[in-house]
Amino acid sequence: MIERLIGVLDDYVAEHGYGRLGGAVVTFLGVGGALSTLFGATWFRLVSVTVLAVAAVLVLLLGIAERRRLYARIERDANMINRYVNLVEFENPFHVKKWRQTVEIAANGDCVIRIEQTISPIEDAEPHFVKLNSIYYGSLSLGDRAKRRVKQYAYFRNGGGRNRDVRAYSTYSWAQSADGRPKHSVVVHLASGVRNGDVVTVEWRWPKFSSDLRTARSAELFDVLFTNRVIDFRYEIRLKDVAGVQPAITRRGLRAVDEHWDGDDYVVAFAAKSPAPGTRIGVELDMQPRTKKQAV
Repeated sequence: MIERLIGVLDDYVAEHGYGRLGGAVVTFLGVGGALSTLFGATWFRLVSVTVLAVAAVLVLLLGIAERRRLYARIERDANMINRYVNLVEFENPFHVKKWRQTVEIAANGDCVIRIEQTISPIEDAEPHFVKLNSIYYGSLSLGDRAKRRVKQYAYFRNGGGRNRDVRAYSTYSWAQSADGRPKHSVVVHLASGVRNGDVVTVEWRWPKFSSDLRTARSAELFDVLFTNRVIDFRYEIRLKDVAGVQPAITRRGLRAVDEHWDGDDYVVAFAAKSPAPGTRIGVELDMQPRTKKQAV
């Protein structure tokens, strides 16, 4: 009954606008006021309050419904754009000159993931894009509400050293990685032509991304798969406020890993020079509660 009424009002607003609806309510109250002078005002005040309350609730419900429709349309359009990007991704002619990736993990498992790529120049008039993604390895179920809590920000900076980041237009989509993990992909859309030293940055603020690791429920993998040419790569993981627990590290495709303490933070970093496409490297971290911080 209520859904049908909202549907009727929604159609009315779509055809005539909120102004016509507000005018109808005011007209009703005006006619009621005229009648109240003839038959008494008590009943009119009661009816007026009821009508205003119902109108306020209906307008609120219409606003919520409209917001949900807009959100669903934005997600649908972004998913469609990213599907097309997947089809033409191989046509991007640039390579990555420098790739810097950092993951900062708070004590409650919240993460700030930041990927910064300096791309090679492109002298043409075609639009280009950079696609970056983050894969979730945790055990928590990512429902629609949990996915909406993940925030992403895209920035662009011209080369030269003195320029500052500006917000870039981007679209995002959810998919699954090759091993079935939730993957959040962000496509940063660039203007025609890319100059030497231009930098693209994507930052995720992901609640409870590493809660399994920080609560010592399970180990967590931090890795990267190179699908394009990359000249200089570095990945840094910072565990905030570790409180004297020495994390255990397992290398994946790496010969050496840099690990050190920075106050109460534990920092793990690894790097690569010109890795071959198809190479996967990374580390697996485990918080072992009975393993104490080693003396420096």
